[in-house]
Amino acid sequence: MQFIKPEIFTATLASKVQLTADTWEFDFTFTPGSFPYKAGHFAMMIFDHEGKTEQRAYSISSPPSSNSFQICVKLIPNGKGSTFLANLPLGAKVQFKGPFGMFFIKDDNAADLILVATGTGIGPMKSIILDLLARGDGRRIELLFGVRHQQGLLFTDLLAELSAKHPNFTYQITLSSIDGRVTAYLDQFNFAKTAAHLYICGSGAMVKDVRNFALEQGMDKAAIHVENFG
Repeated sequence: MQFIKPEIFTATLASKVQLTADTWEFDFTFTPGSFPYKAGHFAMMIFDHEGKTEQRAYSISSPPSSNSFQICVKLIPNGKGSTFLANLPLGAKVQFKGPFGMFFIKDDNAADLILVATGTGIGPMKSIILDLLARGDGRRIELLFGVRHQQGLLFTDLLAELSAKHPNFTYQITLSSIDGRVTAYLDQFNFAKTAAHLYICGSGAMVKDVRNFALEQGMDKAAIHVENFG
């Protein structure tokens, strides 16, 4: 596995799309070769807030590209990073540093995948799924995606399209306000016997609960990979 040294680079905001009432996907372009990232990586956005330099981490929601990347962001009222992004005009230049993280599929990992995400934790999962399917990877990929309400659903049309085109990709959506938390749907994966690898991304409480459940069921901790959104 080749380590990619994080570097500071400049990106340009090419477009932004509102996905829900409070969630947007921002599309940035950069000079080809200046940001070699893997599906599942994240980058640090460097920006000025009231005269002070701030940094915020954002997972990449697009598959690897030589000159662009996307981030899926829930805008928090009065949040420093959220305020900066909300007011960012198209064509604006922004400094980032990256790539960072270990939440990607290692080159020697050919195992089936179980992906569990809540909220904007779907971002890096989208990156991973699109990358694998575009490369013709035939492993089984199962996604369990939970949000609180239907209004918070993200990328449903894309998920349906990918599932229809790729028999090895399946997904299930849960609404915690109706169906209960995603942890109520983990028994179907039979963690005690599966040879799959488990990737978990979302709120800290969810990540902890899903990881602990898998471990209690007998899953090898080396097969569990997490990205905690706080």
